[in-house]
Amino acid sequence: MSVFRLHNPIQKYEWGSREYIQELIGVSDDIGIPYAELWIGAHPKASSVLADLDSSLYDLTTWQSTFWLGSRCRSCGYDRLPFLLKIVASTKPLSIQIHPDLISAQEGFVRENALGIAIDHPRRNYRDANHKPELLLALTDFYSLCGFREYHEIASWLAVIFEDLSISPVQNFIHEPSASNLRSIFVYFLSAGDQKQMLIDTYLSRISQVSERDPNGSQILHWSLRIADSFPADIGIVSPILFNLIKLTPGQAIYLSPGVIHSYLEGAGAEIMANSDNVLRCALTPKHVDIDELTRVASFTPYSPKVIQPERLNRWESVYHAPVNEFRLSMIDLYCDQYLLPVNDLPHILMCLDGGIDIADRDGITSLNRGKAAYLTPNTTNLRLEGEGKALHATLPLKPNSTTTD
Repeated sequence: MSVFRLHNPIQKYEWGSREYIQELIGVSDDIGIPYAELWIGAHPKASSVLADLDSSLYDLTTWQSTFWLGSRCRSCGYDRLPFLLKIVASTKPLSIQIHPDLISAQEGFVRENALGIAIDHPRRNYRDANHKPELLLALTDFYSLCGFREYHEIASWLAVIFEDLSISPVQNFIHEPSASNLRSIFVYFLSAGDQKQMLIDTYLSRISQVSERDPNGSQILHWSLRIADSFPADIGIVSPILFNLIKLTPGQAIYLSPGVIHSYLEGAGAEIMANSDNVLRCALTPKHVDIDELTRVASFTPYSPKVIQPERLNRWESVYHAPVNEFRLSMIDLYCDQYLLPVNDLPHILMCLDGGIDIADRDGITSLNRGKAAYLTPNTTNLRLEGEGKALHATLPLKPNSTTTD
């Protein structure tokens, strides 16, 4: 047997949607309860379970890796499934955060183990030794903050809003925009203490007055007020003047390399990432914030993510390219048609987003309806896909990328 249905865990966070994931997976009884993420993969925190075997995908890929991952995946150095697929749906802003690069993750994991910090301790930064590059594919209109704006943009907004307050880090950056001076501003805001409420009040008052001075001013004001509604006392309210505001329409994607500060603001999407749960947070969260570690790992140079459009592989499948070796995400569209899916001695996950798809292998047919997912093992020849539907397809690149994020 080479096709296995998956039961996938739900993460119920307060910022989640109260209907999107429920409607996708057909759980009408839970409409109104915030479903934030659907995890499809083999992460130890929350692994998918193979329905027919009643075993976790994490356990199987860990202890029987040759069968479940294949020799090709193993030869690339992976002894566990290297990618994690998620469906995310938010109605409120997520924490402003970064993901570490591979060296930082490895060193941090060893360091915190040596200090005796439990893996599930709330003040732990590194819960595994892996980096977490990720790609986000919009399934609805999707809004995010991603990467620092160009220095001159940031300086212009800071001058209008904060210059007369005589804040040394702000003045230094306005007169000499640089990565080191931007880092100083960031540390100042995050460490504001008793000055924080004054900064927030000043920002909200002045951004309302001057938002028309910039073509994106109305959006900066809109998201500043939206963030303030959810986090009225959080310094992250000022973030829209620091970071790029990105809107994706369904079918568009962005790639986030390690070190890029970002926050998802609203919308539903499919995320694929290296199989890690490492997150360093800095604002819009009640969770642990380690300013020193975050500012050490974060990039303080301008970064505007390019919108990724799909590249058609054939009449059925279109791929979203990312400069990583751990994952490849594509979309499969079937219209009462047949598609011989190349397996290429690699593990695959299919997640049906719409309609229905039948997967035929030597042992029979496995049907996937909307919201259902399956794991395809490497030890088979091409699988035949039939039906009328749309599916996410997660696997590894056929050829290792010559450039990576680390």
